[in-house]
Amino acid sequence: MEQSLHSNASRKGTGALRRRLGPLCLVAFVVTTAPVARAAPAETDRAFAQSLFEEGRRLMNEGDYEAACDKLDESQRLDASGGTVLNLALCREQQGQLATASRLFKQALSAAQRDERADRAQAAASHLAALEGRVPWIKLKVLGARPDQEVLVDGVVVREPAWGTKMSLDPGRHEVRARAPGMRDWSQTVELSPSVGVSVAVPALQPGEQSVAPTAQRPAEAEHPAESGNKTLGWVLGGAGLAAIGVGSVFGVQALSKQRKSEDLCPTPATCSAQGEEYSQQANAAAWVANISIGAGLVAVGVGAYLLLTSSDAPPKAASRVLPLRVEVAGDRASVAIQGAF
Repeated sequence: MEQSLHSNASRKGTGALRRRLGPLCLVAFVVTTAPVARAAPAETDRAFAQSLFEEGRRLMNEGDYEAACDKLDESQRLDASGGTVLNLALCREQQGQLATASRLFKQALSAAQRDERADRAQAAASHLAALEGRVPWIKLKVLGARPDQEVLVDGVVVREPAWGTKMSLDPGRHEVRARAPGMRDWSQTVELSPSVGVSVAVPALQPGEQSVAPTAQRPAEAEHPAESGNKTLGWVLGGAGLAAIGVGSVFGVQALSKQRKSEDLCPTPATCSAQGEEYSQQANAAAWVANISIGAGLVAVGVGAYLLLTSSDAPPKAASRVLPLRVEVAGDRASVAIQGAF
């Protein structure tokens, strides 16, 4: 295993207050993106990898190859090195996973040549030579292939260019499956042994009910929940935005009302009563709340409208009605109400 390293506001009269209320200062929400950081510092990963490597080597010496391979595999994932991949290849070989071991020995050989480690290169090359001819393989012969047909081995799609080519697999049981829209699925299980190759003839599919949808259709099917979620979020943001605009309107009316009372009690700045000064402070505070609420509401309505316009035409059942917003103003009192149901 290789080691590596806000400001108090002053009263300035109705003109200043109206300038503060309009135009509104929209609240900008900026989302910044940055590269995803590792869950732990590199040195910590190396330390974990070293511990896993040592534990894996100990388990190999004890003959517990299943646990050892898991430790070495995680060590290689945390801190890839030529020494770890070579030991992982040895471990997979002992497990009898000959195709996996052969692939790992090739990686180890490449890493050893890059690192100028002749000892490791020799070890990897010798094991590759010993595995030659022992790795089982499978070859697919697809009969009457359809343009929309899929062939899978152990659930992995094997594309047409690989048909008719020997594909190395570990010894053991493997499933070959073929499917196409509107056709009945076909499958066959084959047992592979060391040094043995198997050719599998995939017959022409017959019309019938399909048991599993082709993978080509899965992405399209998966888009519908996402569209529904975006549309629901759009309605929720739109409703919340309208509510915020209504709240801002209420505080705007209150700010103007408080300012008028302050002007009545304060003919001049030098003859302003304590009550008048208090009204002025209340007007300023209400003005700031109005600005922020209306600004945030407009942003939310905008985002909600975008989500609605970019999703499907049918509104989700959970938010299929436009929420009516009602603002009532009487003297220095105002109220806002939203009617509707989610």
